[in-house]
Amino acid sequence: DLKGLCAEAALNALRRRYPQVYESSQKLQIDLTSVSVLREDFDKALRKIVPSTHRVEDKVLSPLPKHIKPLLEATYLNIVANIKRIFPHSAAGKGAVIPH
Repeated sequence: DLKGLCAEAALNALRRRYPQVYESSQKLQIDLTSVSVLREDFDKALRKIVPSTHRVEDKVLSPLPKHIKPLLEATYLNIVANIKRIFPHSAAGKGAVIPH
């Protein structure tokens, strides 16, 4: 995600400095030292890119098929128990206030 964000910000800076790049069919001489990536380029990139967590297909998030569930249930319960042990506040749910 960070690599994609940085690449998009660099392209935004390039488009800002050389808007003719996408309008010309000729090879253009570009001075890369004149291209500066600014915060506005990152802001624009943040609005454009889709995080990898939001690109997941719905079928990946669907429940396990009934015939597979018994095979993975012990492993699943073990993972959940370890997460609760390592991160005790994870069981409190979203929006819970964690004491300092």
